[in-house]
Amino acid sequence: MTGRVFTGIIETLLNGKGIVIGDPSSGEYVAGVRGFRETAEMNILVTGATGYVGRALIPQLCQAGHSIRILARKTSDLSAFKECRKALEVFYGDLLQEETLRGIGENIDYVCHLAGVLPYSQTKAEHYYDVNKTGSLNLIKQFAGSRVKNFLFTTSTASLGAISKDIVTENDFSPPIADYGKSKYAAELAIREFAEKQAIPYTMARLTHIYGPGETRDLYRMVKMMKKGIFPQIGFKPNLYPAVYIDDAVNGIIRVLERGRPGETYIITDKESHDTRLIRKYVLQYLSLKKSLYPFLPKYLSLLIFSILDIISDMSGVKFPATRKNIQFLSAGRRFSIEKARKELGYVPQVPLKEGLRKTIEYYLQEGLI
Repeated sequence: MTGRVFTGIIETLLNGKGIVIGDPSSGEYVAGVRGFRETAEMNILVTGATGYVGRALIPQLCQAGHSIRILARKTSDLSAFKECRKALEVFYGDLLQEETLRGIGENIDYVCHLAGVLPYSQTKAEHYYDVNKTGSLNLIKQFAGSRVKNFLFTTSTASLGAISKDIVTENDFSPPIADYGKSKYAAELAIREFAEKQAIPYTMARLTHIYGPGETRDLYRMVKMMKKGIFPQIGFKPNLYPAVYIDDAVNGIIRVLERGRPGETYIITDKESHDTRLIRKYVLQYLSLKKSLYPFLPKYLSLLIFSILDIISDMSGVKFPATRKNIQFLSAGRRFSIEKARKELGYVPQVPLKEGLRKTIEYYLQEGLI
């Protein structure tokens, strides 16, 4: 393949328009080929390739002319990558079986570690730690003494807990409250400790919820509840949903991969966390529904109700649409700053909530999901 630049990825994401990102008068960054440093063709390892983000990321990397190695199981469905199979090498292995990872880091320049167990996976707490922490550690061990330029670990703002602060930055921390967040935080610590001991360049992209066409987890559940008129307002303060559209998430991940400073973490999300009342307004608009009423629950009553439902769920195995921890996060009013990513990486989200929701609802309707 001919050498291309990482900018080709960004150019593709922005439809080749070469539009300006950020404040051009600051001289910080401009999107398009002219705005990024030239980089030769790279060999990039991607884990979690068949997941939601991986399916969106890999075609962008392939179109930019890079060679991609993906970690997969024998049972993995790779049909999403038909158009870039020539640039794709499949490495069969399992994060939980370290011996199967031998050789995975050979001739790799960059690592994008997306794989992990997600929240709402109906799994036991130990499995979160097994995959998210131990599996990640098994992977990074393969790069001790290697030539890798950046081992990127995609983590989550869930690792920060339900922080009570107006604007949350990369420097803030509160003990995580859910098993998923706890496992991600444990993985962050394990990766940081090993990478620093072995002098492995690493970065972390701390993502919020990711939505868009193809997403059938967090937002999808909210949309179904809003359609039924049962998605509640918790307390009087805004219920904020921190989220980022899939194209912007991929854009941010690529920028951390290319430009991130070794040892640094970057929050990747939208410019603002989204008030669920506004989300509800757009959802009902795109579904052509005229529901003006919705449930209101006092915060502490909600916490009590969902605590009881959690107990029932644990005893019966029945899964409810939300948990006590979901209520804690939603009512915490979390806002995340992307200032560090903007200044250092040139990251500025391009897809506004209204447009992102329109595209997502169209997908749900086309697929008969709602």
